[in-house]
Amino acid sequence: LWNVAKGKTQFQKLCCTSVYRAKDSKGRRTNVTCVTFHPSGRQFALGTSCGSIQIWNATKVGLRPDSVIYDAHGSTARGSSRAIHCLVYNVDGTKLASRSYCVSEDDD
Repeated sequence: LWNVAKGKTQFQKLCCTSVYRAKDSKGRRTNVTCVTFHPSGRQFALGTSCGSIQIWNATKVGLRPDSVIYDAHGSTARGSSRAIHCLVYNVDGTKLASRSYCVSEDDD
């Protein structure tokens, strides 16, 4: 996380003792491809390379997300999950939009 203070032109790294670890449906670590904060600031959503969308509590570090959608955009023609590339909440935080895309003509 980075803190952007008013009037400053540099980012300051926030220090923390805990790290959020995104995992796939089999419990293996997966790469985070995008992140967006809920308008309230109390939670954030992660998009992952394994195709999951994970909602985490931003006020406390936990071992597991509050909720997860695995394989959110379905699978490719070859059976692998589509990575999530973009997430955004609407203004009041009641909806979350996500985007993935095909990387080759072999994908559906």
